Amino acid sequence: SRNEWLEELRKNQVPCAPVNSIGEALSDEQFKLLGIVDIVDEPGIGPMPRIRPPVHWGGEPLPAVARAPFLGEHTQEVFEEAKKIVNDRAKIN
Repeated sequence: SRNEWLEELRKNQVPCAPVNSIGEALSDEQFKLLGIVDIVDEPGIGPMPRIRPPVHWGGEPLPAVARAPFLGEHTQEVFEEAKKIVNDRAKIN
């Protein structure tokens, strides 16, 4: 088990720490104290916990990350950008 591995590694003075599951990370007291867990309202789903980056710039936490896109949400924009690139290269040649 994870705990057995950790115990064995620590006995042999190997620096180590457990890798938490998403559920463990979201409920971790240190994460809560550091404000790393945000609740974000996901359209069509509702409030969802999210782990924010632990990095701070100038003493301020990074802003919350935008929600994940829906399947196919940006397909048209990606195709249009790709088409522009192809057309620009064709003009060069």
